[in-house]
Amino acid sequence: MTPQPYRPVSYLEWNAARRGSSAAIWEGGAEISFEQLLAHVRRLQKLLAARGVRAGDVVGVRLPNVWQYVALELAIPEMGALIVPLPLALGEHEMGWVLGKTQPRLVVTSAELEALSGPAGGLPTPPIAAPDPARIVEIALSSGTTGMPKLASLSARLKQVTFESFTSRLDITEDDRVLPMTPLTQGIGGMCLYCLRLGAALIMLREPHWRAEHCL
Repeated sequence: MTPQPYRPVSYLEWNAARRGSSAAIWEGGAEISFEQLLAHVRRLQKLLAARGVRAGDVVGVRLPNVWQYVALELAIPEMGALIVPLPLALGEHEMGWVLGKTQPRLVVTSAELEALSGPAGGLPTPPIAAPDPARIVEIALSSGTTGMPKLASLSARLKQVTFESFTSRLDITEDDRVLPMTPLTQGIGGMCLYCLRLGAALIMLREPHWRAEHCL
């Protein structure tokens, strides 16, 4: 199995095939392997499709740093939909403005995760979008320090080039563990996908006030 450019899930498939039992994500002392993460991605795609998500739709994701965020970063674009990471720090006014501009089919919050945590064995597998470097896969938000957040459309090519460059400069390998220290919804979430591409494990810190021993 050879990974396909502009299709991040193919890197997860590649790692699941060659080292499936190895840790992909550590969270709260629990380990999620590459095989398990891939299964979660496929399950989420079925559940999202059952909620009406189709190619071309927008899906907002407003979650803390949890493994489900990583799975959704993989699942949503491969369905041909666009992910909109929504920072937890957004106020009600800003959130309303962003949702009005992006018109998401669904917004995944911590409360919504319960509806997306069930089995999906009886649901049909949704169509998978063909890799396309020009396809818009994400709508990113700026900080909005001088007004409302700005919206930026990110193509598959832009995300791949940006984060490949980032990870190559850090010399990340499959022996490494990567600890994101900022919210994944604030621009760093895509970088995590390319850490997974290289086989590095991610460490999720869910708590807003964490202690070093939780991750060390």
